[in-house]
Amino acid sequence: MAHVLWGGNWRIPSDELFEELVEHTKQRWIKINGINGMLFTGSNGHSIFLPAAGNRYGTSLSYVGSEGSYWSRMLHADFDPGQAYSLSFSSDGVGIIQGYCGYCTNDGRDDGLTVRPVCH
Repeated sequence: MAHVLWGGNWRIPSDELFEELVEHTKQRWIKINGINGMLFTGSNGHSIFLPAAGNRYGTSLSYVGSEGSYWSRMLHADFDPGQAYSLSFSSDGVGIIQGYCGYCTNDGRDDGLTVRPVCH
């Protein structure tokens, strides 16, 4: 999706990139310009802030400001190809969701999780 819309090397992150964020960064729940979210800081000092944008299920928007869930490009083919891996966080912590979101309902690909494209 990101490559089609923006071209170049833009893409949706892989589950491996999310695992790298979880396993090789310091995570801190913070507020930047009035927006809650998670700051991920690597050993090189570089960081990325992901807002707690909530989730959309049908027409309902939930957990804005208290939770963030971001799609990866990796489908969960062994479990259910209608679901995908996602990165989920709240002030309680961060985790990789493998087809089931611990904070919410199943992450079916028709659910409205946030997308944060990356460029390499």
